[in-house]
Amino acid sequence: MRSPIAAGWSGERVFVVLILMFFSLLFWAFFEQAGSSLNNFTDRNVDRVLGGHRIAPPTSVPCRVRVLSRTVMRGSLSFLR
Repeated sequence: MRSPIAAGWSGERVFVVLILMFFSLLFWAFFEQAGSSLNNFTDRNVDRVLGGHRIAPPTSVPCRVRVLSRTVMRGSLSFLR
């Protein structure tokens, strides 16, 4: 049986790996950009004044909830060690 490298498959495999790496790079670049882009969009385009009162930016609330939930979970699970 001939090895895959001898059969000429290595070029195709390298090409597929490069394509997958490229799309992975694009995905993670857009994924990391999403939070700051949403913050910029809401700051520029959303009117947060209701009845003369300015409403807190909704984009900061999930971050606060996430940090609070992590803190509570780590504190409550720390006694298991």
